[in-house]
Amino acid sequence: MATTTTDTGTTGTTSTTGTTGTTSTTGTTDTTQTGGTTTGTQTENEVEVELEVEVEVEVEVETEVETELEVELEVETEVETEVELEDEDEDETEHETEDSGEHSGPTGIENALAHHQAGHGASATTFGHVRSTYVLEHFAGGVQVSDPAGTTTVQHSARLQFADRSVAFDLEDGQAASNTVKLIGAAFGANAVHDRPEYVGIGLMLFDGGSSVHDVAQAAVQAMGMDDDTFIATVFQHIFARTATAREHVDLVSLLQGHGGRFSQAELLTEAANTDANAASINLVGLQQTGVEFM
Repeated sequence: MATTTTDTGTTGTTSTTGTTGTTSTTGTTDTTQTGGTTTGTQTENEVEVELEVEVEVEVEVETEVETELEVELEVETEVETEVELEDEDEDETEHETEDSGEHSGPTGIENALAHHQAGHGASATTFGHVRSTYVLEHFAGGVQVSDPAGTTTVQHSARLQFADRSVAFDLEDGQAASNTVKLIGAAFGANAVHDRPEYVGIGLMLFDGGSSVHDVAQAAVQAMGMDDDTFIATVFQHIFARTATAREHVDLVSLLQGHGGRFSQAELLTEAANTDANAASINLVGLQQTGVEFM
């Protein structure tokens, strides 16, 4: 007689079959299937992580690029700002220079004196002692300068500069020193050419700096500060060493603007300065031999 044993558990049914019976084991295990599903899920997760890492890297790179661009823009902005500041500085400098030219121009002999530097402009030869130490002898093309130590010949130099003052020899018609002494003689008298070396220095400074005869004459007129009648009487006295007659005075005043004439005071002063009478009054020929001192 055959005997059959059956064991049933929660994980399956086991049956054993021998010569006298049959044993069989029946069970269902989901491990393999579940394992397969887990492996597939892990692979997908790893891919997603790698993608997220790549995205984060790309975002970081883009952020760095944007940061670099922002830095470059900031640098460019700073450069542009510096350029604008430099342009503003240049504009301010030019404006200040223009203002300086407008406000520091000569308003008269005394005002111009404050800005004067002896020897400005034309070529000068310098000596170490005061003017009285030397004896000057002018000749065609040069000057001999003598002192106890010997004699020096100076050629092609319009000015000699000493420790206390200078001497100008550019006294031919149209040259700076010639124009200067003529205007000083007419405006301030022949004595001023010798007694006011600072006036000569101012005139030379203005001419050396590019001023015209009219510009310097205008400075002299402003320094004189006279009405038309006084101006005519003064200039006439300086040139002719006498007082103008009533007729001469009226005729000369009538040449000025405001009295039926066409000349300003500066223009009439220029005309008077270039007369032979004025050249004789200041002894221009003698000055061409000795030079004229200036400070």
